[in-house]
Amino acid sequence: MSRYFVLVLALFLASCGPAYQVPVAPRTGEAMPVALPPATAPRPYAAARADWNRVVARVEPAAEAFCREEHPGRPASFCDFDIRLVEDPRAPPNAYQTIGRDGRPLLIMTRALLADTRNADEIAFVLSHEAGHHIAGHLERQRANVALGALILGTLAQASIAPGTDEARARGIVSDAMDLGALAGARVYSQAFELEADLLGAFIAARAGFAPEAGALMFHRTPSATGPGSLLSSHPPSAQRLAMVNRVSQEIRRQQALGQVPRPAHARGRL
Repeated sequence: MSRYFVLVLALFLASCGPAYQVPVAPRTGEAMPVALPPATAPRPYAAARADWNRVVARVEPAAEAFCREEHPGRPASFCDFDIRLVEDPRAPPNAYQTIGRDGRPLLIMTRALLADTRNADEIAFVLSHEAGHHIAGHLERQRANVALGALILGTLAQASIAPGTDEARARGIVSDAMDLGALAGARVYSQAFELEADLLGAFIAARAGFAPEAGALMFHRTPSATGPGSLLSSHPPSAQRLAMVNRVSQEIRRQQALGQVPRPAHARGRL
């Protein structure tokens, strides 16, 4: 177990963590910053589908402009988002970001998740959040963390093998350690990356003319709404996410009141 904590410490010191300054949310037990609406039934899918078209038409250019501001030296294709809806009714509710075969960033939402949205703000925030993952480089940084975790724990396991240990058993010990290291590497920053994507998503959604606070209310219907948000949980507690988005929204309004185009602060600055 001590080796696991050595791995975690090494990952925090050496791997690719968040690049933006994410504001600290209120401590557990403090008042919620937004009032949760009463539970409502999903709307007709036709209404959600109509909102989808309107939201994509506004979020896509806002996300691309924001991406180009954050990555001025990148090729144009890096910020050329391809937003797709998976209409397969068998696909579970989900949204994610990946890279297409043509190298363009893909933002995917399934029909089941779209059907669960209550308004255009929620659709906009989900898509903006996924765009935030791409802009922050989370796929690349997570791959680096996975490789580093596997390397560190595999090296520690190799060094701990007693002389004379059967070769096949030694390979198994190192392989198991590398698998554990890869898992820890994938998870050690996962919650921070989700909050970072929420941060960027709030700025993108606001630029597209949607309300981040209203969109983030979707979190209170997700499985993590009451979850503990443990170290190896992939997502932070929903209450923490709601509180953070509320603070970011306040910062967006502050910058707008000063006549500024709202921008997030990088990790070396302060929001």
